[in-house]
Amino acid sequence: MRRPLAVLAAAAMLAAACGDTASTTSGVPPASASAAATTTVPATVSATVPTTTPAGTVAGGFTLDDHLDWLVGALNGEPVDRAEYERRFDQAFLDAVPFDAFVGPLNQIVGEWTVSSDQLAPTGLALTARLSSVAGPNLVAELAIEDAPAGRLVGLVVLPADLDDPPQTLDEAAAAWAELAPEAALLVARGQCDPVLAAGADRRLAIGSVFKLWVLGALVDTVQAGGARWDEPLAIRDDLKSLPSGVLQDEPASTELPLEDYALQMISISDNTATDHLIARLGREEVEAAQERYGHGDPAVNRPFPTTRELFWLKLVAPADVVDDYIAGGEQQRRAILDGAVIDLAGIDPSGFTTPTHIDTIEWFASPHDVCGVLQALPLETSPEVRRILTANPGIDLDPSTWSDVAFKGGSEPGVLALAWRAVRAADGEVFIVVGMLNDTAQPVDEITAVLLLEQIFTLLEDA
Repeated sequence: MRRPLAVLAAAAMLAAACGDTASTTSGVPPASASAAATTTVPATVSATVPTTTPAGTVAGGFTLDDHLDWLVGALNGEPVDRAEYERRFDQAFLDAVPFDAFVGPLNQIVGEWTVSSDQLAPTGLALTARLSSVAGPNLVAELAIEDAPAGRLVGLVVLPADLDDPPQTLDEAAAAWAELAPEAALLVARGQCDPVLAAGADRRLAIGSVFKLWVLGALVDTVQAGGARWDEPLAIRDDLKSLPSGVLQDEPASTELPLEDYALQMISISDNTATDHLIARLGREEVEAAQERYGHGDPAVNRPFPTTRELFWLKLVAPADVVDDYIAGGEQQRRAILDGAVIDLAGIDPSGFTTPTHIDTIEWFASPHDVCGVLQALPLETSPEVRRILTANPGIDLDPSTWSDVAFKGGSEPGVLALAWRAVRAADGEVFIVVGMLNDTAQPVDEITAVLLLEQIFTLLEDA
């Protein structure tokens, strides 16, 4: 699997991608532009930033060793300063991976990391290092700098190393998946959600930003009914700005973007501000109704359907008695709490939110079968807009000669990981949907191993 650091939490709901992987704004082109500038996974962009440069000698400025030391320090929890970050990277990288899109996913893998080996490319402008951790799988970091005195980074990709003992059957993969968290659910299905492998696939768990698939479904239905247009302009509002992941929260109020751009950023980089603007445009009740139309077997678990602002408020800001009332209350009481909330997220830093908080009571919930239903129902084949939105960020680096039309959405927060793909096997046109969910109320889940396991499932499906 090859996925950039910026999408390690690909669509994280909190601390990265409420967000994955683990994946935007100035780095995501408008819908009319090529989707190639978006990434490969969680939740976000950097796969198109070059990782090699012309041969030459760097004189002065940063060196590759400088950059590697900085990266390892950041992975070990040293604060990442915005100005320092922007000084180290060239503008093309910064456009693709803004500061907030980097630090959120980075914080998901902070630990105790050391460099176990490194190798300089013949050009002297690229370096590959293997990073070891006492707590889990190793990583590989690929760095490349410009052929210029400043020595700025033009490419940085952090990749999970291979699994030590990859499963050789789907049953082995399911067994390995179940070991990753106390609550685990997995579904591998053919096109109409016909199970090939189902392990707890009816269990409804917290899903993080995967809920955004139902927001997209509500938008599709509203457009098809004539109540909205993909090219309809929508202005950014300060009162709808959320916390990262994403970048629209940094855009000035009154900036107008077409609805398709909001949807593209909501899915491809899990932009929370884009999501909340779409929910406001469509209406909370329309999104709630879309759940049933798009495959959710128990929509009541997500009523009322909170925005990301509301979830951040409940988890990080709201008084404890209000949170207790929300958890204990029925649907109408919860609606009253949300409708009456005065939300101020100023000064809140979600990157410091590192432990599971109310993941079993304040979240969006679905089963793998529910998510399979929405992926199967969204009109990828008939709507070029939906196809562009869902395939902009494929999440993992699947060989396009083996897998085509890869649609992906991920979601995570501390203790929560949900990853979902719909892909077409090129050999015979067979559609497969893979959905994995992990919940742990005590500690963050091992996202790296989880993604590697699901990627291995695609390898096993090549000949299934």
